[in-house]
Amino acid sequence: MRHRFVISVFVVAALALTANSFAQNAGQRGGAARAARTPGPPPDNPRDFNGVWSIDNSTVSGHRLRAEPLPMQPWAKERYDYVKDPSNINARGRNELNPDFRCFPRGPTASWQGLEHPMEIIQTPQRTLITFEWGGEMRRIWTDGRPQPEDPPFTWMGQSVGKWEGNKLVVDTIAIHEHTWLDRAGHPHTNAMRLTERISRPERDRLVVEMTIDDPKAYTMPFTITMGFNRSRYELEEYVVCEDLFLHGKLVP
Repeated sequence: MRHRFVISVFVVAALALTANSFAQNAGQRGGAARAARTPGPPPDNPRDFNGVWSIDNSTVSGHRLRAEPLPMQPWAKERYDYVKDPSNINARGRNELNPDFRCFPRGPTASWQGLEHPMEIIQTPQRTLITFEWGGEMRRIWTDGRPQPEDPPFTWMGQSVGKWEGNKLVVDTIAIHEHTWLDRAGHPHTNAMRLTERISRPERDRLVVEMTIDDPKAYTMPFTITMGFNRSRYELEEYVVCEDLFLHGKLVP
């Protein structure tokens, strides 16, 4: 009888240990499964350009798009030489050609050259909005699949549509008002200009813009300019260009 009792106790203990071990293993498996289902931090999306960006001045040559001369047609070079002549810097004639001094928007290419003024990009599936602190100017790039309009009106920022090629947003812009400049140095263009931009974010805090300018009436061949931008913690402020020019006596009526 005593032997039966000892055996029974042993069997019960063994069963209890087995059940406890099974429960622990099941708990561990359940915990692992729960951990696998717990979402981690969202992965970095290279198509996400949202944020404030400041130009990397090492990627531009002062007010010019690049240090090397651009392939200008004779009339365009004559116009540019007049504009960049130091004797004309404060002359009324040069000011009349400068969109800044007339309180006009800079246009899509010169606006990238914010220098001390950053920009902010806001994206939705239908459009990408770029707001430049300089003058509060804004570009609207449609990304909803629409084509370019057949006969669009000429505007200061032009008509822009974009599509994705991999992780690059390729933007096609036409109908850019010829009274804008390509850069702050005064390179001209005509209404025939077509602008292609490839915007990418190779790193989390780095934005790259490749601009290809095709304007056979002003330039002998298409050419490409690449600019870099760094992410900024700065918040855009109101900057009224006409007010600043008026206070400094540079406004051209």
